Amino acid sequence: DLKNANFNNRNSSSKPVAANPVISEARSNLQENQTLTNRSNGYNANTPLQERDENGGFSRDLLINKKVDELPEGVDPTQKEYYLSDPDFYDIFGKTKHEFYQMPKWKQQNEKKQYGLF
Repeated sequence: DLKNANFNNRNSSSKPVAANPVISEARSNLQENQTLTNRSNGYNANTPLQERDENGGFSRDLLINKKVDELPEGVDPTQKEYYLSDPDFYDIFGKTKHEFYQMPKWKQQNEKKQYGLF
């Protein structure tokens, strides 16, 4: 009967379990490989905030015609236009973000495709 089961029983040996050296080495290698992958993609985990402007937007150079793995950390690839700085957004689309998001979705998609933000 599971209602009366006692899961707090410990075995008689209360010695700490030693870390498995094979697992520790594999974990270390995985972290090292991830760092190398990020560097080879041109992504530096320590700099995303430095790439943002004072309002939290990104420069157009970091967003236009970029593949998912080329985008700055945290950028939703389906909404790249959202992450543009306000001046860049206006220069590209000729309207404010508010005006853009008031348009029908199909018009938004067409403009995003036209300007390399799809």
